[in-house]
Amino acid sequence: MSSLEERLENFPRKSGDTFERFQAIVAKRIESSMLKSYEKARLERELSVIKETNTASVFLFFYDTVYALKDVGAILHGVCHCSYLLYFLGLTKVNPFDYRLPFERYFHKNRKLLPFTYIAVQKGAKGKVIKYLKEQYGVDKIARMKDNENEYILSPKSLLEIGEIEQTVLHADSN
Repeated sequence: MSSLEERLENFPRKSGDTFERFQAIVAKRIESSMLKSYEKARLERELSVIKETNTASVFLFFYDTVYALKDVGAILHGVCHCSYLLYFLGLTKVNPFDYRLPFERYFHKNRKLLPFTYIAVQKGAKGKVIKYLKEQYGVDKIARMKDNENEYILSPKSLLEIGEIEQTVLHADSN
C-alpha cells in the first residue's frame, strides 16, 4: 500500500460518516465552550487537515467508539496526545498545549500512514468491545490479534499490512 487513501479503503465506517458530521459535532462543542483564540485556531487547523486528507471517518470511528464504551473506561492512547481536537472532544486526557505537542507530530497532509492510536478499556471489557464493533461495523470489518501480553482488535486489512511489514522486516534481516 502506498497511499493513505488506499489504506482507508477498507477502514470500518458507518453510512453518514462524513466530514460534515464530524465538523457538526465539533461546532456544537465549540458553541458551549469558552475557547481562547489560540485553541480555536488549533481546532480549525486540525479540522482543515482532516478534511484535506479525507480522514473524518477515522476520527468518527474513535469518537463513536470511545463514547459508546465510556462505561468501561474507553480512552485513546498513542500519538493522539498531539491532537487538541481529540482532547477537546474528551477522547484523550492529555492537553497537547500543556506539553507543547504539535499536531503535525500526530498527523499532517503528507502522512502515508494513519498515526498509531488505540482505544484502551478496563480489564475484562473485551467482550463488550468486540460486541459493539461487530454490531456497528460488521464481523467482516474487525479481527483479533494477540501477543504474549495484550489482545488487539483491528480491521482485517490492518492484519494484512502488519503481515507485509513483518515480511519486509524478516526479509531485511535475512540479508
